[in-house]
Amino acid sequence: MGNASLSNGIVRVEVLARNAKGQDVSHTDLLIPLNRVDSVAEGLRMLADKLREKISEGQADSNLHSVQ
Repeated sequence: MGNASLSNGIVRVEVLARNAKGQDVSHTDLLIPLNRVDSVAEGLRMLADKLREKISEGQADSNLHSVQ
């Protein structure tokens, strides 16, 4: 993630992607209503926990869509 800003009740978070040269570059913006920031952050935390579990189980290459 890159920069974040708040305007008109919307949190805008810059999403970074890695280009072919291995550099992080701005890719898109994630727009989150201010009243949903906590639930989105909690969802990301839960996703990160599940990914850590899969990595420790040796399943790092498994389909991320199945992580819920």
